[in-house]
Amino acid sequence: GQSTHTFTVTYSDNVAINVSTIGAGDTRVIGPGGYNQLAQLVSVSSTTNGTPRSATYSVAPAEGGAWGAIHNGSYTVSIEPNQIQDTEGEFVPVGELGQFQIAIPVPLYSANMSLNPGWTMETLWSFGAPNYPSGGPMAGFTGSNVIGHSMSSNYARGLAMSYATTPVITNAATASSLTLRFQRWLGLRRNDTAILQVSGDNGGSWVTLWSSTSPISDSSWQLLQYPLPQSVIGSSQIRLRWGLSSRSGGSSTAIGWHIDDVELLGGGALDASPPDALLSVADITKIGSPTHSCTVTY
Repeated sequence: GQSTHTFTVTYSDNVAINVSTIGAGDTRVIGPGGYNQLAQLVSVSSTTNGTPRSATYSVAPAEGGAWGAIHNGSYTVSIEPNQIQDTEGEFVPVGELGQFQIAIPVPLYSANMSLNPGWTMETLWSFGAPNYPSGGPMAGFTGSNVIGHSMSSNYARGLAMSYATTPVITNAATASSLTLRFQRWLGLRRNDTAILQVSGDNGGSWVTLWSSTSPISDSSWQLLQYPLPQSVIGSSQIRLRWGLSSRSGGSSTAIGWHIDDVELLGGGALDASPPDALLSVADITKIGSPTHSCTVTY
């Protein structure tokens, strides 16, 4: 986790801000558990007087270390008295500037595969170190081991669906939301089936989180996350399973599932938004240029 959290305050005036008065001690952050800290100045947008001027501040956990789920809650940022002045000597008024939230998910179950996690593994699933001459992982995303369907060769044709299933997860009943996160390296032939499911009743019934019959050829580890459905929220009998089946025909090959660093996370706020792309490109108005360039900002 990150050891500091930054925020920016923009100061404006009808004439100019005296930037020499911007410094440590300008803002105070108050939060849950008695948190009460002066923010440290990180940077100022300009070293000369003027308006507006933006200052970036940082705060750290009271006990040091990194921000974690124990710090979750609402934090209020306020201006301290007699701190930032304009060039005429007037101070920025004392008062609340705004709030930010710390909402870090709580790990309720994890299997980093450093040790055998004790999953139920049906035919052809196994735990250990993968060993592909090419086209597949040579180790886990972290460490040597994974859970995989085929650890050193392509999976066979005509396979009935078989699963690797977690033990029952009993400590998630109080979480208001649940998210599965894991690392995947998957190879799948067209019209074969890979599936990921969750059960809220210890395997009595299953809900599909994701499935595919389209060809997939991961060439590196992929970090994936899936929100669990409302039907399993509040359950103390959660299980997760990954499955694979294959058709009998066809000439193509694939390596199947490889799974590492599995986590079930409770509460918090995970980043589920895709990145933005902004294009900057000029029009072509003259002949003669053999190339035309553009810039994409992500």
